[in-house]
Amino acid sequence: MPNLASWIRRSDEKWFASFFRPYPTIKVRNAARAPVALAEMDGLLLTGGADIAPEFLHQPMPDASILEKPDRPRDSSIHLTLAATPVSLIQ
Repeated sequence: MPNLASWIRRSDEKWFASFFRPYPTIKVRNAARAPVALAEMDGLLLTGGADIAPEFLHQPMPDASILEKPDRPRDSSIHLTLAATPVSLIQ
């Protein structure tokens, strides 16, 4: 059974559930609800949403005032997970 990691807000869970319903063999792991071991995942689904927190952008920002309110717990989780993952699993 393939494992898919993502960060899904509670308000969006019903939409993800209906999208994945035709694919019952895919196990969606929601990092917003519990820690996810990326090394055990077969895929990573990065969705849209609020802007990334400036401390995780790693690029110049000409005007930080235009950023929407970031989701820092999401950004921190994704950043820490990717930072701890061997490059061979990311490629």
